[in-house]
Parts: sequence; structure tokens; C-alpha cells
Amino acid sequence: MVQNHMTYSLQDVGGDANWQLVVEEGEMKVYRREVEENGIVLDPLKATHAVKGVTGHEVCNYFWNVDVRNDWETTIENFHVVETLADNAIIVYQTHKLNNRCVRAKINIAMICQTLVSPPEGDQEISRENILCKITYVANVNISHSVAIEDL
Repeated sequence: MVQNHMTYSLQDVGGDANWQLVVEEGEMKVYRREVEENGIVLDPLKATHAVKGVTGHEVCNYFWNVDVRNDWETTIENFHVVETLADNAIIVYQTHKLNNRCVRAKINIAMICQTLVSPPEGDQEISRENILCKITYVANVNISHSVAIEDL
């Protein structure tokens, strides 16, 4: 699974990859493509962004830490950890805020953050001004098992 995420995350968006740009705001770009695997239609999303002044470790910790998820994730109504597989792998069940309809979807997410350091001039020490976090986020969404709330 990790290798699959690495392939999609680091894959170039052009050529045979067939990623289509759907949103671009400054450094942030969001792509999507249509994929069918074993008769199941998947809707993979890929987002890239760069943030100055923070490390990849800091971004990943804040993103994946369930203790602070409600601080930044405004679309979640509630969530709970179903199982902790390892220190770096968890299964989470979460309900997102929707208008008046709910669907059930299976989503597999990966986020790769790279810390890039530009050495300062002369004998100056490295500061946050010299750090850039390059973020790649991939979500494979399987809505083939979608169920309207009234069907539950």
C-alpha cells in the first residue's frame, strides 16, 4: 500500500498519468483523474502545495494527530480511532458535515512532506526563513459502496 501511494504521489501529473488540474490557488494545485479498477470507479485526488517556515515533520504531525484534528479540519462532524495499527498507521472512522444527504465512502489517504533547506549566506544559522515544506497529498476515493442515509 505504501509503495502504491509513493507511486501516485511522486508521479508526474502530465503525460500518461492523465491528472487534470481542477483548482489552482497560488502554490496549491489540486488534480483529479478517472480510474477504473476491477470494475470499480475510483476518483483519485492529488494536491500539491509548498509552505514556508515549517518542516515536513511538523506538517505531518499536525495533519495526522487526532488530538488536534478539530483545530484545523472544519468539515468533520465527529470521528474516532477504530484501530491503531502502528505508531504511523491508524484507521479512523469520521463523519463529514454535508448538506442534507450522507454517503458512505472508503478513502485511502497518503501525505508526503519533504523539508527543503536553502543554506543561509555566510556564517548565519539556519532559521525558519530557510525552510520550505513541499506537500503532496493523494486520496483514493471509492464511492462504489455509497449509501444514502435513508438506506441505512
